[in-house]
Amino acid sequence: MSTPKQLRMQLKPVEIKNILATYNILPYDETENEIIYPTACHNLEGGSPKLYYYKNEKIFKCYTECNKMFDIFEMLIKVNNLRGVEMNLYEAIQETGVENKNEFDQELHDDLEVLRQFTKKKEKNDFNINILNKNILDRFPYNQIGVKSWLNEGITEEAMKKFNIGYDEYLNAITIPNYDREGDLVGIRGRFLNPDSPHKYLPLKSYGETFSFPTGKYLYGYHLNKENIKKKDLAILFEGEKSVLKAESILDSNIALATFSNKISIDQLNLLLELNINNIILAFDKDYTNKKEREELLEKWRDLTEILAPFFNISFLVDTVDMLEYKDSPVDRGKDKFYKLIKYRVKR
Repeated sequence: MSTPKQLRMQLKPVEIKNILATYNILPYDETENEIIYPTACHNLEGGSPKLYYYKNEKIFKCYTECNKMFDIFEMLIKVNNLRGVEMNLYEAIQETGVENKNEFDQELHDDLEVLRQFTKKKEKNDFNINILNKNILDRFPYNQIGVKSWLNEGITEEAMKKFNIGYDEYLNAITIPNYDREGDLVGIRGRFLNPDSPHKYLPLKSYGETFSFPTGKYLYGYHLNKENIKKKDLAILFEGEKSVLKAESILDSNIALATFSNKISIDQLNLLLELNINNIILAFDKDYTNKKEREELLEKWRDLTEILAPFFNISFLVDTVDMLEYKDSPVDRGKDKFYKLIKYRVKR
């Protein structure tokens, strides 16, 4: 059964041009690797030549209002919506003529329609992101004594310095800077170490400033690990930042990212699509104590990754032989056990 990615990869550049020409959308320019279009993805009447179609990846990238990557199927949905026509993903695939009716069955149609309805939902709490001055981090220098608990857990000093981990002595908190895809500082979280702290992780406050940011719009480690991920054609998704740091401490090539929760947002999906990779391993925490709970959680994970499944090969790290403790991240018990979990991972 073909996925949308497999289907779009069948389309040649001339077919893309012919499909869009039926909507009177014609190229401004073309090179060996790109076709440059007007921004017809959000402009009914032309637009600036800022919509690029990358021939090898079979992906569009709008460099103005959309500021997203999408394939020909999503492009057709956008184009039709601008014209007041409601088109679903199944219909868009049909319009390209690439559909293999023996492979593209009703079950996949239903799955993709669920995905499309999900992606139509607007994100709540749409923040205006303020880029922070990186000099702020001078307030929270690396402190070996302050981060001792993380050193004891196996996170190396080199890993912490690479990710600019610091310490706030006044708050007794390990400080975790967070960055966007380009490496700009967007927020700082704290791991509060006092036993009576009401929360382990919170946005950091300092001198009247709160360095909060919408975690659902980012993937921790993205700007540092994206090139490794592209080379390996694989990303490992953890829940928390600390797992990315532990992966940095044990992997020769860090391909780990953190979602900040046990959910995956549309913005995080778009970041993953920008990597143009095929494989994702979900490495969420062990929130189960027995086989029944494990199987129930695995089904929830399968539902969760419905947003990813049309675009990636998905597998899960599942502890079936009690290598981990309850609530452990898959990387918490060292390199050998982590690699065993990867070796025996469960495919979606």
